[in-house]
Amino acid sequence: MENIFKNQLFKEIIITLAVITAYHLLGKVPLPFINYSELSGSFRVNISIVALGIMPFVSAYMMVEICSLFIPFLKKHRVGDYYGRKVLDKYALILTFFLGVIQSNSIIQDLECFGSA
Repeated sequence: MENIFKNQLFKEIIITLAVITAYHLLGKVPLPFINYSELSGSFRVNISIVALGIMPFVSAYMMVEICSLFIPFLKKHRVGDYYGRKVLDKYALILTFFLGVIQSNSIIQDLECFGSA
């Protein structure tokens, strides 16, 4: 039994299952200050706090990777060493922040429209 816990694959499987479980549990947490009875007409509304954070992150990293194929300044960091990749990560995180602000602003405006209807 002691050998199982020393096995790297077993540890990775446990970590993966823990992350999936945490994501599933966080998916059940609703957005605060939202009256879901006003939003749900003929469909069930399930807006979670997890949806707010993942899409700007994924979009920013994809945009930085695609731009680094064509923009020379970013391209030199792409083919560079470890520190060059860290520069690209920094740009992606900055872009994530701005995309998150844009997304949250549009969600607030959409929810206000639902409330006034």
